[in-house]
Amino acid sequence: MLKRGFLFLIPLIVFVGIASAALGITPAKEVVNFVPGQQLQFEFTILSDKPDQEIALYTEGDLAGYTRLSKTEIKGEDRLTVYLSFPDGDIAPGEHRILVGAREIPDESQFLGVAVNVRAVIVVFVPYPGRYAEVSLNVPDANVNENLPIEAYVVNRGRENLFTHVKVNIYESDRTLLDRIDFQPYDINQGGDRYFRKLYPTSEFKAGSYLAEAVVDYGDIVIVNDTFRLGSLNVNLTNYTDRLRQKEGFQEYNLDVQSLWNNPLDEVYADVNISNGVQNVEIRTPSISLNPWEVGILSGFIDTSEMEGDYDVEFVLRYAQASSVYYGMISVFVVNYLMIGIIAGVILALIVIIGLIIYIRKLKKKVKK
Repeated sequence: MLKRGFLFLIPLIVFVGIASAALGITPAKEVVNFVPGQQLQFEFTILSDKPDQEIALYTEGDLAGYTRLSKTEIKGEDRLTVYLSFPDGDIAPGEHRILVGAREIPDESQFLGVAVNVRAVIVVFVPYPGRYAEVSLNVPDANVNENLPIEAYVVNRGRENLFTHVKVNIYESDRTLLDRIDFQPYDINQGGDRYFRKLYPTSEFKAGSYLAEAVVDYGDIVIVNDTFRLGSLNVNLTNYTDRLRQKEGFQEYNLDVQSLWNNPLDEVYADVNISNGVQNVEIRTPSISLNPWEVGILSGFIDTSEMEGDYDVEFVLRYAQASSVYYGMISVFVVNYLMIGIIAGVILALIVIIGLIIYIRKLKKKVKK
């Protein structure tokens, strides 16, 4: 009986997944600033691949009471207009969200809980009293000698205009100040925004991790930061197999590597030379591709049946007509099965002896009683 129930669940789950793809709403997001007494309207398209499906339309959220819908039920794909009438008075400052939803109305042939429900959002920003700014900073990773796109974004969320002074400080990872970028002051009106952008040359920088810090002064000061990396054409060896057991046949040998380049790298592989002055073993791993800054594993195979002891290892990582060389050690050990058997026998004997001692003590206690 349990098996039948399990088989029934599989088509039900598949059915729910198909239904989820059958209903949608677009656009997914609208953004507007609050203006007392203002009346707005938003156009949405309800998408459905079921022409006869009945769909209920609704709004939710703390400002949903200020909305009116052009229709509350549709059949199949259709358009919806949402009318938003802001009150004349104030409402709580900050971000408010009105959810615009479309929900399938189940018919008698559907299971309870299968009906699909999708929602879009209208984001309403209500200005704060006085001066108030939202600030963000975006500095993506790049490579050394490339121009670094720095972007600070300031939105006026207050009731007063903002006369903004923006500067961006560049630090090393230890907070050593390297440079400062000053932007022209700009007056941002209420509800307005402004991007402060600059392509910053990196020819004087070394590869590594950095910190950018935006300082926005509009009477109050807001500080935000973002970390970024400058890459170089290099693949780093971060770990490798340093112990192998001596045995017949091939066993896997792994190298953990990381790209330090901000572009994809194809055909990344390693030539590995293992030697101890007497023996010399060479391995070439199959190649892999690495995305920017990605960690990957290079795997080769080695026969250790004739190897024993410590060996010097040279790793040559090859990529994009460049290479990196690393050195290390590997130990090939022999499993001493005789010693393992002796130790196991001693442990077993101790367990038996302890068990006998406990048993004898229990017998003595019974005799005394």
